[in-house]
Amino acid sequence: MLEVDSYWLRDLTNQSLPSYGTLMELHLLHVLLPLGQFVEAEELVQGCDTFNKEQQLEALRTINERRCQWVQQEETQSAPEEQPATVREKLLGRRSL
Repeated sequence: MLEVDSYWLRDLTNQSLPSYGTLMELHLLHVLLPLGQFVEAEELVQGCDTFNKEQQLEALRTINERRCQWVQQEETQSAPEEQPATVREKLLGRRSL
């Protein structure tokens, strides 16, 4: 499905459709970014002639913000997983002394 959407959005004949900008925005916000497909999102925006420079910059800013949020979320989620291992190591270390 993801490949079909991307192919359709990259097709130059579709870019002339009146609803193309809205569909691309929806695809970015509700498909690519939630899946962490940041490079694909950037490529799509940069290759789009439908968006003017201001719209492209705004879309790229949004992608960057979501990427930062994604990284922070990943770090936050991995920190609790690492913490029990550290606690276990401390406990095992104390027992072996």
